Amino acid sequence: MTVYNLKTIVNQVIGKKIVKFTGFAEGAEEAAIHFYDGTSLRFYHHHDCCEDVRVAQVDGDTKRMINSFILDIEEKVVDISETAEVYESGTATFYTITTFKGRIDMRWVGESNGYYSEDVNIEYMSKSFEDGLDD
Repeated sequence: MTVYNLKTIVNQVIGKKIVKFTGFAEGAEEAAIHFYDGTSLRFYHHHDCCEDVRVAQVDGDTKRMINSFILDIEEKVVDISETAEVYESGTATFYTITTFKGRIDMRWVGESNGYYSEDVNIEYMSKSFEDGLDD
C-alpha cells in the first residue's frame, strides 16, 4: 500500500477495467473502485480526533460503469467554511470519475474545529482489499 499524489494515481488507473464499486453512498466513510487485475483505488479519510469526513453525495450509476474502463479522475477542493453549515471549518472535495460509459461525481464534506485535517486520502492498492465496505 502506497499513498500517491492524484496525478500518479490517475496514471496508474487509466485504462483499468472496473469490476466493482464499494462505499459509493451518502454517509460512507470509505469508498473504493475495484479493478479486474485485482488492484483497487481507495478513497478515505485518515481520522485523527475531532473531525468528520464523509461522502455527502454521489451522482451517476455505478452499476452502469461495471466492465468499463477508467478514462480520467479529477479532483477539486473547496473551502466551505463561510458558506455551509459546518462546525468551525469545512472542506468539500469533489471527484469526477470518467469512464467509457459515463461518469460518476462524488462529493465529500469534511468539518472540524479548524485544527484537524478534512482531506480525503486516495490510495492505490496493488492487491484488492475487501474489508466489509457496503456496495
